[in-house]
Order: sequence, then structure tokens, then C-alpha cells
Amino acid sequence: MRRLASSIAVLLLILGTAYSLQAQQAGKKIRIADPGELYSTYSLADDREALAALARAGYRGQALDDLLARAVESAWPAGIRELDDRISRPDELMRYRARRICTFGDKAVLRIRARDNGHMPPDMRPAEDIYFVIGREGIR
Repeated sequence: MRRLASSIAVLLLILGTAYSLQAQQAGKKIRIADPGELYSTYSLADDREALAALARAGYRGQALDDLLARAVESAWPAGIRELDDRISRPDELMRYRARRICTFGDKAVLRIRARDNGHMPPDMRPAEDIYFVIGREGIR
């Protein structure tokens, strides 16, 4: 009986991990319609509602730490790291291929996968996945 219980526990752990990884890969494809809605200095780590939404989307532990580190402008490609650069390139920002990870309040978290954005100009092309916080009015 103990062996059966241990086997079930291991199976549930494996399924939970697989579900979490699948959730991180998922995300509805969306389009950035208004780059002015980007929050470049928003602190997801300080927002309980955002953290809860990210946890529901499967972002926990190291995956969450990675997301938080790459959701700030200092982690973004050089061509969009500064506000002046983003202001001067709205049409190019709208060309990012993005996936909505979660929503909270009037905001959404977008994943900009490096492998989906090779078409972007070199200085806007992410070397690794980056994340944007954007007002929900800024996406379609």
C-alpha cells in the first residue's frame, strides 16, 4: 500500500511539473496595438495580484525569477532599452510577436519569445525571451 501511495505521489509531482512547463509554453498570441501602454519600470515582484496571476499561469520558482529579471527595460534589447528609443519606434514595437501570459487588473504580461522574433531589427531582436507589462488597452 505504501508503494502505491509513493507511486501516486511521484506521478502527481511529474504531472504537476509537466503542467507547469506546458503553461509556460502556452499563451495566446496577441498583437501590440499601442506601444504607449508599455510599463517599462513596473515591479511585478511588488504586485501580489500579478504574482498570483503568474502562478496560475505556471510561473513559479526559477521560471518566475527568470521572468521577473527579464520584464524590465534593463533586460530588453539595446534598441528599446531607453524610453526615447521606444517613443521613436512605435511601428517597429508593434511588429513583435507576443503571447499573453496572464492578465491582472487592467494590465497583461506578454512573453516575447526570442525564437519568434528573428524578423526584428538586430538592435530590437531579443537574445533570450523577454517580458512586457502592458495596459490591456494596448493589445489586440
